[in-house]
Amino acid sequence: MFPGKIIAGVLLLFFMTPSVFAMSKEEKKEFDRIANLSMPQLTAEAAKALENKYPGEEWSAYNFPQFVYTNDSTEIAYKIAAKEPVLLSNIFCYCFCERMGHESLLSCFFKEGKAGGEFDPHGSR
Repeated sequence: MFPGKIIAGVLLLFFMTPSVFAMSKEEKKEFDRIANLSMPQLTAEAAKALENKYPGEEWSAYNFPQFVYTNDSTEIAYKIAAKEPVLLSNIFCYCFCERMGHESLLSCFFKEGKAGGEFDPHGSR
């Protein structure tokens, strides 16, 4: 299992434009900048982006299980999964999750890949 790759992927996806293949020069430059951030930098930027997009969000209402709080990157990734499930449902996970029945990256965060359902600890490992 490659937890850093899952978490980094979620954080990076949060910043991506709807179509990576149709990026302008400026969008490509921003994509490259983000892709070269360290995990702490990526986590900090994702946290700011979440706060800007969902100001005053009451995160306690999601009743995240304890494993969500493994580290800052994991917490931000689960928050993104909770708020942006469609984003994750359209992305294939490359950590051999298909062997577990996962059909998309969303399954790493929600059991059976069902947003709003029970959280899966897979994304925290």
